[in-house]
Amino acid sequence: MFKLLFLIAWRNLLRNRLVTLINLTGLAAGITSCILIFLYVDTELSYDQHWKDNDRIYRLNEIMNFQAKDDPFALTSMRVFNELKNRFSEVEKATSLFRIPEQTVWYEGNSFSFDDNYFADSSFLEVFPFELIKGNSKTALIEPKSIVISEDVAKTIFGDVDPIGKMLQYSKNSYKVTGVIDPKANPSHFGNISALLSINSMSSNLKQNISEDYGQLSMYSYFKLRELQDPKLVEQKINEWSLKTITPWLKTHQVDGKITFSLLPISDIHFDQYYTYDISAKGNKNYILIFGSVALFLLLIACFNYMNLTTAQSVKRAREIAVKKVAGASRKQLIMQFLGESLLLTCLSFIVSLALVELLLPIFNKITGNETSLFSPLSSIRFWLALIGMLILAAVAGAGYPAFYLSKLQPIQALRAAGNSPGKKGTNWFSKSLIVVQFTISIGLIASTLLVMDQVKFLRDYNPGFDREGIMVLNYPGGDSTLVQNNSKFKSAFLKGPAILDLATADQLPGSETSRLIFRSLSSQKPSDQAINAVFADYDYQRILNIQLKQGRWFSSEFTTDMQEAFVINESCIKFLGLTNPIGAELECGLGKGKIVGVVKDYNYSSLHNSIEPIVFMLPRFNYGKVVGSKILLKINKDQAQQAIATVEKGWKELFPTHPVNYTFLDQSFDKLYEKEDIMVKVLGYFALLTILISCMGLFALSAWTTETRTKEIGIRKVLGASEKQIVTLILRDFLLMVIISFLIAVPIVWYFIREWLDGFAFRTEISWGIIFMAGFGAVLIAVATVSRHAWKAAISDPVKSLRYE
Repeated sequence: MFKLLFLIAWRNLLRNRLVTLINLTGLAAGITSCILIFLYVDTELSYDQHWKDNDRIYRLNEIMNFQAKDDPFALTSMRVFNELKNRFSEVEKATSLFRIPEQTVWYEGNSFSFDDNYFADSSFLEVFPFELIKGNSKTALIEPKSIVISEDVAKTIFGDVDPIGKMLQYSKNSYKVTGVIDPKANPSHFGNISALLSINSMSSNLKQNISEDYGQLSMYSYFKLRELQDPKLVEQKINEWSLKTITPWLKTHQVDGKITFSLLPISDIHFDQYYTYDISAKGNKNYILIFGSVALFLLLIACFNYMNLTTAQSVKRAREIAVKKVAGASRKQLIMQFLGESLLLTCLSFIVSLALVELLLPIFNKITGNETSLFSPLSSIRFWLALIGMLILAAVAGAGYPAFYLSKLQPIQALRAAGNSPGKKGTNWFSKSLIVVQFTISIGLIASTLLVMDQVKFLRDYNPGFDREGIMVLNYPGGDSTLVQNNSKFKSAFLKGPAILDLATADQLPGSETSRLIFRSLSSQKPSDQAINAVFADYDYQRILNIQLKQGRWFSSEFTTDMQEAFVINESCIKFLGLTNPIGAELECGLGKGKIVGVVKDYNYSSLHNSIEPIVFMLPRFNYGKVVGSKILLKINKDQAQQAIATVEKGWKELFPTHPVNYTFLDQSFDKLYEKEDIMVKVLGYFALLTILISCMGLFALSAWTTETRTKEIGIRKVLGASEKQIVTLILRDFLLMVIISFLIAVPIVWYFIREWLDGFAFRTEISWGIIFMAGFGAVLIAVATVSRHAWKAAISDPVKSLRYE
């Protein structure tokens, strides 16, 4: 029986080759897109889900509260961690990470540069059992001067040689490789870890500096609770301890405020947008919803296409059903025949889709920045359940009308249905509704894509208030403090020739997270403690970036007191501190007292997602410049970029012969703030184009079928004197009306969701109605181009042949 059903289905597909090809192509394209987006969404939702007992692992977050203003941090202090890790019986294990900026590594005379290095304690690989390729996770980080490296680092340094037991030199210390991990095996909020160094290797001076202050936030702290423990209860106990311990400590340091703590489930970290200074870039649940909706829309459009063309062919199928019922076929047999035919076409589409996914996945991964595989264990259960669901949906959608409606008709009713062609009024409302839905989605996606592109262009073109073009940034070698604050040697090495125009140094740059210090305005009527962004910059920083002064001056070497006593603030800081006359006003922080000597105009030193926050600039003081992570800024001649790079590489070898040169450009670094938006534009753009193509394929086939069913009507009209223009207008009118209705439905939907998305930006463009109308006009043109071929062909046909048609 199944063999007979297969043969009948196969013959029916071959008999209608054009419709079969369009259905196959449309379904394959829709399913392929749906699978690609599902893999992306599945990866995003899988962050930190693979850890053993992940439901019991929490990160401790620290919230500083001054003057009723919360500053939430993903970091805690070492002192807090050390005092809490063994304090509560509810905690089974505690572990921590201390981030180290980019480091230079030496092995057998070769130097390498790696970011994402961490000090980790011996419990880290027990709480977070990374896939260990080599080594023993229980002992790898116990001994001082031991290091666990990533698989990528191992391949870069050692190639195919076994790295276990080999010695790597970091700064002035040598570390023994005790393990190799694969941090990319499963998605986690840790990102791409390069190396884990035993925390027992940390210098005693550094340990002392970061562990004597409750407010020195430097570590990521994690607690694994015992089974059946309530994290809210543990969090409450921690805050009770803070109230008894940290609040009095703050008062002894004349700080008016408090510090509270929260426990964040490990599985929530990837999408958390509240806590700052996190390890890696965050995901965005709104984009997950957007991409998931796009996937659903694409699948629906493909299924609607299939349903539409199947419904349009109902004339032939109705006659077929009537004949088969007269011959004795039961309704069950007819349902099985139509479902079998639809399932065969759907399975063929799935096979094509899987091949396309495997072919397109590397390109899609490059766009999204994820590393997903079609047959990875990550998506095994959810992926195959989704595939089965799509298979059933597509098959039922295609066979629904003939299988469940026409099959229940009596033979005489089926013949009457056959007489009601899709071209006649009152019988084609279903097909028209599907076309309206298709083009509503298509127009919505096109308009949304154009509006998102408009906002991204606004972000790119917006003047942030400083020069970000032509600024080369060099990362100062971590652990090498021999030349810190010695700008004269930097200038003699780099300022050679016309390619490099100027030079400055700073600890942070626009586009990156700044440090925060607690400041107190001694000149305000009510002096209060406030956590404010702080940047340590030299005398040339303001000139290099062309930051505009509002009042006063920038730091100057002519004023010897500037090194220890001068502050420069921005306009937002004036309001924040409640100052009326900022120049000369006194500020105090943990590094000492001083006076405000200048005010710079507000500029966007962070993403345009955020409003401009207060910021305080200081010269590197109290040997602060000797910490790792300083930046060297070079103003280059953009027309001589290659010469500038050559000059930098030569000068770098003079200054740091044992360190590899590592440079970026400030505008590129700033653009990375909008990577998510770039991904959204690309994904929406590709799939908006795909939706309109799928819709047009269905419209093309449906218009061919409609003109075919109206052949006699067209012939009669031509005999009665209708012109070719009138015939074309007659055929186009219905399709254009459907597209216009789609546009009217899509406009308020697009306006609402784009407005919600734009609310996520402090600086944004306005919704352009011109763009929305351009999307609608484009859809009308596409519909006209799609249908006009068949309309013109019908208009110029011989009326004699048309009247002989039936």
